[in-house]
Amino acid sequence: MTITSTMFLGIDVSLDTNQVCAMNYNQDVFFNKSFKNTVTGSEELVNNILSVISVNVNYIFNKFSIFNLIKLVIVV
Repeated sequence: MTITSTMFLGIDVSLDTNQVCAMNYNQDVFFNKSFKNTVTGSEELVNNILSVISVNVNYIFNKFSIFNLIKLVIVV
């Protein structure tokens, strides 16, 4: 599964935990898990988000490159 163009994050914040669901536009779920509502839990959440982005960076870059190529062909 890949990020299409947008990652959506749903965060249910409570006193002890934050339930987070990350998905793309097609509603493919990257992760749906609970993180402690602490600094360590927040760092774990950020690492999960960065992990999804890093796995999909080639896909995002390739789509961007193809779009620029199409734009260049249309302008020329």
